Amino acid sequence: LALGRLHAVWPLVALSIYESEGGGVRSIVLPAAGVYLPYDPLNPSTLPDLSRYGVTYDRYVAALRKRSAYRFGQALTFSGGGNASMSLRGGWSFAEKWARWTAAQDSDLELALAERPGGDPYTLEVQVVPYLPAPGMTMTVDVSVNDALVATSLFRHSPSFEVRRLQAEVPGEALAKANPVRIRFHVREPLRSPAEAEGTSDPRKLGLAFLELRLSRSVP
Repeated sequence: LALGRLHAVWPLVALSIYESEGGGVRSIVLPAAGVYLPYDPLNPSTLPDLSRYGVTYDRYVAALRKRSAYRFGQALTFSGGGNASMSLRGGWSFAEKWARWTAAQDSDLELALAERPGGDPYTLEVQVVPYLPAPGMTMTVDVSVNDALVATSLFRHSPSFEVRRLQAEVPGEALAKANPVRIRFHVREPLRSPAEAEGTSDPRKLGLAFLELRLSRSVP
């Protein structure tokens, strides 16, 4: 059977379950890079719920979390082939060659810290490109860490492509509240799609294109 001819590579889940022992998935079969996926195998929240068939992902998710342990100063990259996928939760589009767009007003990620944070402040730095296609448009972004607001950034339309830097000081006490650390990016304005704003065929509601994120100990 030529599996590659089947629409959207749907056998991925079935093959992974078939190769598992006792309904416990230990690995997910992946197609070649660039092929459309019906779910993101590196984001556990997107895996289909097959519990009614006795299938669980517990061992697979545990292995993902162990592999994705975050160390302060490490760069998360959001482009295709980057290492951010395992930390993403709701509100994201698919990875592109250069970045990954947020596709909702609330976009979340979780960092499973490999070490316990201290009491000193930390610095969150993100390289982003806001979707502001028309002159006069602005975008206000609130950043919260473990439900504590740590920064608000205002972006304005630029006539040329420009990577912006979003930076926040994160108290050590906020990081210590939960592990994995929950980070939310909230866009106050309603999102628009390129289809609406520019007449293209892209229907996605776009907020920020993320290139890189880094959480580091603040330098005194």
